[in-house]
Amino acid sequence: MAAPRDVLRDPRHWELRAEEARTAGEAMNDTEARRIMMRVAECYDALGKRAAVLVNGRRDGLGRRIHAKVDKMLESARRNLTPPSRK
Repeated sequence: MAAPRDVLRDPRHWELRAEEARTAGEAMNDTEARRIMMRVAECYDALGKRAAVLVNGRRDGLGRRIHAKVDKMLESARRNLTPPSRK
């Protein structure tokens, strides 16, 4: 089994997780559950892009733009997947 740090930097790992999430989402009958799983797949895709940038050591403008886009996607997903607070 790969060390956790190795997994974080492995784009293929995240691509496989995205594929699994997409497959699970497509099998769901509940519309909201499907939407959430598709969003999870998008986040895994974003993590894969970030891992690819880390592996390739990009420090140029493209690398920074990819990181910014991934950060924005993950933050959006976190907000969308967080259940509303109960009052």
